[in-house]
Amino acid sequence: MPTIQELLKINMPLKSKCNLMEKLIILENVQPQTFEHLNLKTSINEELQKYKKSNLDENIYSKYTTIENKLEN
Repeated sequence: MPTIQELLKINMPLKSKCNLMEKLIILENVQPQTFEHLNLKTSINEELQKYKKSNLDENIYSKYTTIENKLEN
């Protein structure tokens, strides 16, 4: 699980960051090895993966944009 510092560094909307931070705090207080703990952890991971993938796509597209601009000039 990411720390709050790592979460703040991820490029995502502020509202999503706040929701994820609340979920992380709740996760710390939920008893491990329970369905609620597993469900919350899965939810956090899915949302993080969604934003990490979109950030990766943006990086890849920016590289191609730079190459295209160089080729045009």
